[in-house]
Amino acid sequence: MDIIGSLDPYVEVKHGNYKGVTKHLEKNQNPVWNQVFAFSKVNLQSNIIEIIVKDVPLRVGHVSGKDDFVGHVSFEIVDVPLRVPPDSPLAP
Repeated sequence: MDIIGSLDPYVEVKHGNYKGVTKHLEKNQNPVWNQVFAFSKVNLQSNIIEIIVKDVPLRVGHVSGKDDFVGHVSFEIVDVPLRVPPDSPLAP
């Protein structure tokens, strides 16, 4: 959180060299993005998906210029539900 206790979070979803990024939500400590990321099965570079939560810091007096790390989770690609066929809702 920023020095004033604010959290402006966003998420990076990484799969090998591919990365998707959500929009950041201002002053939200319980964010819900409801965004879907799709990665091609062609040229898979990893069997791991990484979810990294970051905070856009209050820029006044922030010296590093980098966004702050909030949390991280990773899991194997086989644990991710698939769409069958590709335009159907996500599998349970």
